[in-house]
Amino acid sequence: MAFHRIFPILGPLLAASLVACGPVRVRPAPLPTALVLSPAVTTCPMAPPKRLAIDVRDVQWVGRAANHTWVLGKSGAHRVLLRLVKGNVEPFVLPDVFDTGFVVAHAREHFIWVLRTGSDKPNSGPAWVLVDVRDPAAPKLGRIELLEPLPSDEPNRFALWSDRAVFFLGSPGELVPWDLEKGAPIGSRVRPDAKASEFPWLQCNAAGCLSIMPEGKEADRRMVLRRFDRAGDVEREEVGPGVVAESMSLQWGDRIVAAWSRFDEKGLWARQINATTGEFEAAAYTMTGVEQDLQDPLAIVTRNGPLLAWQAARVGWRIGKLAEDGRGVSDVFTVPAEGAFLSAAATDDGIVTAILSAGQDEQRGANARYGTVRAMFVPFGKTPSSSDVVTLVDNASGTKEGGVVAYALGAPDSAAVLVMPHGNAQGDAFTMLLRKPCAAK
Repeated sequence: MAFHRIFPILGPLLAASLVACGPVRVRPAPLPTALVLSPAVTTCPMAPPKRLAIDVRDVQWVGRAANHTWVLGKSGAHRVLLRLVKGNVEPFVLPDVFDTGFVVAHAREHFIWVLRTGSDKPNSGPAWVLVDVRDPAAPKLGRIELLEPLPSDEPNRFALWSDRAVFFLGSPGELVPWDLEKGAPIGSRVRPDAKASEFPWLQCNAAGCLSIMPEGKEADRRMVLRRFDRAGDVEREEVGPGVVAESMSLQWGDRIVAAWSRFDEKGLWARQINATTGEFEAAAYTMTGVEQDLQDPLAIVTRNGPLLAWQAARVGWRIGKLAEDGRGVSDVFTVPAEGAFLSAAATDDGIVTAILSAGQDEQRGANARYGTVRAMFVPFGKTPSSSDVVTLVDNASGTKEGGVVAYALGAPDSAAVLVMPHGNAQGDAFTMLLRKPCAAK
């Protein structure tokens, strides 16, 4: 793989050329046009799956753009965006001004914005860079843009559309609306009444920006929608009934679907929002096709529409296709591997999943932990079996402050899983390639 050969040369040269040109003040963002889908392709299995060492750590963001999974992490002294290219996991090196500080990214269609704050040199102010990934094999960097006077708090989430943006900064976080034309905040900063570990789902359009997240303590915990208009003024409205347990939101065409499980009643509750106006389209409802005892709802984006995943009590992880009306799921199957955490991504012809099982290692003491990672690929329309499961990490030992994490990586023609140590855990990161382009040897 070309990772180690090209990295030492490409990164510094590219970063130096951009810094030499000098950063510019932040400008309105280009509007991403709808992604044009190429004809679907078929992947072929790696027999056996191929394990490759990779130099990556400190993953800050995982997202999807141009039908590829992208991972923002650190390799050597540099920050990179990892993605699958022709069946191999390859890095795209970011300018060196992103090597330090806090970073996060936002993806929409074929654009990725990488934001950095809290750094010193070579540029002291908060900044971002636009990465055009219309050709995922050859991304194109825009100019580095300074976002002063954006506070230098840790960036957790952000979204933007043309000359408007909203940032979720700090811990506990604050929502900060922004005018990209004037390069200045607008309206009022808002601190949601939420747990420090929770982040909003954010979206912006021509009318303004939206935030969706659980807010409130204990029995008062509700799903809350906040609408920021173009002046930065905010309107707050509860999405639906119940004491929220876990939640997720996704945009699907001109609709947003917000879904949540509840402590006070069974089922997966949902409500749809017009993605252009931010207004509710109908009353809240319960999803059909989903077990009543469930937790951890997740959305999986595919070229054929979204899938939902959830943990069903006494069953395990389940995955189903979201109906056209967004009110239920069909073609549901059970993932034949146990684990508390699931990561999933799509190829053109199926789903790759990584399932992490972790917990206390009672034989080694209260501070000892174990971690197991299993992976599988499920072609669309097929029912998986236990023989499809590949064990990547088997009962690895760690401490309370360390362990392993796993991320599913998808591209139209290939699939892999990235496994890496977490916290103070020792060991090397690696990728396991599960599917490849059928023409590849």
